[in-house]
Amino acid sequence: MIKVTAELVSARTGKTSLLGYAEIVNDRITTQKTQGHRGGYVVRIYRRGSRDRLWKGGRVENFPRKAKGFWDLLYLGLKNIVGDRNK
Repeated sequence: MIKVTAELVSARTGKTSLLGYAEIVNDRITTQKTQGHRGGYVVRIYRRGSRDRLWKGGRVENFPRKAKGFWDLLYLGLKNIVGDRNK
């Protein structure tokens, strides 16, 4: 499991507050079928400031886990779940 945490750190006090939290979990099915070259992942994004109140969830399928890195996986998870919000 990959846990992604975004925190805001106050420049004045140094206090941190949780902005966002996500989990990426390999379902192991695609990984086993492809001898570890590709993976299927469940992605969960939690509500602002929460680690237990789910906002949205989705999947990344057939991810080339040996050729691409974590940032690519996170990007695809966000794209699949929330789409392009900058249009």
